[in-house]
Amino acid sequence: MLKNKRGQSTLEYIILMTAVVVAIIAFVISPNSPFKTALNDTLKGGMNAMNVQGAKIGTVFESSPAAP
Repeated sequence: MLKNKRGQSTLEYIILMTAVVVAIIAFVISPNSPFKTALNDTLKGGMNAMNVQGAKIGTVFESSPAAP
């Protein structure tokens, strides 16, 4: 009996998570969605931060003396 309850709760959890993911996707793909704008802004900010750090690392390697 306990095994059946565990399987049932796992299935309910999977169904709930699937519904949440579908709802998020529906909000993100709709045109002019505030969620889409926020997601794009977040991704652009992360990308810019990575570019800045990459440029810093690149200048460190370029300015260091060549290895013998």
